[in-house]
Amino acid sequence: MKRHYTNAAVVLALLAGVLLPCPSRAASPTIYPLDQRFATIEFRTGGIGTVGTHGYFTRFSGHLGLDPGSLEKSTITVAVDDSAIDMGWAEGATLLRSKAFFDAVQFPIIVFRSTSVVPRSAGRFAIHGILTIRGIDHAETFDAVLTRHAHQSPAGGIVEDFVATGQVSRSDFGMTADRTLIPDVISLIIHVRLRLAAPPAS
Repeated sequence: MKRHYTNAAVVLALLAGVLLPCPSRAASPTIYPLDQRFATIEFRTGGIGTVGTHGYFTRFSGHLGLDPGSLEKSTITVAVDDSAIDMGWAEGATLLRSKAFFDAVQFPIIVFRSTSVVPRSAGRFAIHGILTIRGIDHAETFDAVLTRHAHQSPAGGIVEDFVATGQVSRSDFGMTADRTLIPDVISLIIHVRLRLAAPPAS
């Protein structure tokens, strides 16, 4: 059943309560909430010829569940307010919010939930999951890299960058308008900086 939400901020708050488990209840993996101060969600398209368009979603919540000793047990969940779009072209942001694209009034939230994580090499893995846009679920795979910095955080723990990239066909979610101007395949880039918990003292 479709539900109509008029306040995306309220929905994000509810999703955060559902999707962000309490760290004290999660022995493994360790849960790290996405902090918008140290995270970005970017989209890119090739546009006409070599002219590209890119922008950012500026309101989102979610978590990374990381198990450094067993990365295949890690998880990622992200909920994005698709009305909060930052682009250099204001008319483009308005177009993306319209019924022809995200239909942000009827479907204010984009959600990605991982279903499995497959290690590929040191620090690299594939994240398989379900992406929900406009109420439509579609299986997607993101390539992810976890990069450890050489220094420890002054606040304690280790600082790492988590970057996940993938390509999504907008037509899979019913967004077929302006095909001659806007490519079907859109690139997504999620960048998160984390301060990993310091290991317990021996």
